[in-house]
Amino acid sequence: MEELDKMYMSLNNSKIRIGLKGIGKAVIDWGRSSNEVELKEDIIFWFKYAYEYSGIPAHEVIIYSENITFLNFRYNKIQELDISNNVNLKRLYCDSNPMTASNIIGLKSLDILQIDNVYIDI
Repeated sequence: MEELDKMYMSLNNSKIRIGLKGIGKAVIDWGRSSNEVELKEDIIFWFKYAYEYSGIPAHEVIIYSENITFLNFRYNKIQELDISNNVNLKRLYCDSNPMTASNIIGLKSLDILQIDNVYIDI
């Protein structure tokens, strides 16, 4: 298997819901467990993947993938995001998250970025 891209997010919430689209495999590391999923380019899963934590709400989620083209993590209280290695990402929906740090530098394939319900064509 080829080397996987890595996407990192930290959150301050007891629940997280994300949507992914792309080609190939992805592994979602929730911190306490993980899921391996097969991505499809023609199917959009707005909030297909979800996890609920117990105890302290501060958590880290890492997604390893071959080729993610669509990422949706609206309304999850994401505080930090690093998707700089995901060069194939075309659409990013991240509104209503109190992010204090993000890294989207180098994402030349990004077509749509939605933050706080404002679409930005890139």
